Amino acid sequence: PTGDSQLFSGATVTQKEDSTLVEWYLEEGKSLWGYVVEYDDENGITTVYCKYPAQSDPSEEKPLTDIIVGLDAGHGGPDTGALGTAKLLGATESDINRATAIAVKKRLESLGATVILADAKEEKTTTTDRLGPSEAGKADFYISLHCNSISGNGLTPNGVEVYYYTAISK
Repeated sequence: PTGDSQLFSGATVTQKEDSTLVEWYLEEGKSLWGYVVEYDDENGITTVYCKYPAQSDPSEEKPLTDIIVGLDAGHGGPDTGALGTAKLLGATESDINRATAIAVKKRLESLGATVILADAKEEKTTTTDRLGPSEAGKADFYISLHCNSISGNGLTPNGVEVYYYTAISK
């Protein structure tokens, strides 16, 4: 049973020897924004968290209310990322990313979003370290800020790069 779900009208479960298939049926006119599957090995329980699409209204004072954003100031700790134009004397990519992340966090919060910003601890060296707090907080979006360098190749930087992992993220 799907209980009092506002997203699903029902579900079927098919059990096979070594697997279980669960099919959910969306309510007419509803869409799924995303999901997270977690398995508790100790208790043998699988939990699926489903996310409703955001219902934001640009005319509202806080249009991002109920949105959770995981924000990562890319690099950190001993991984400085790209070096600034003054090489070791100037700001590093990590420094710029951190300052940008703080500004973005303030702006998103002013629009009503809850923002999870990974700590800039010395041990924060891998993407997994930086992603952890956002995963734990069930973030709707994960944004990793970087200031890529093209120094020395004769190109002039222009624009923004956006990468996404799955088609639904586009």
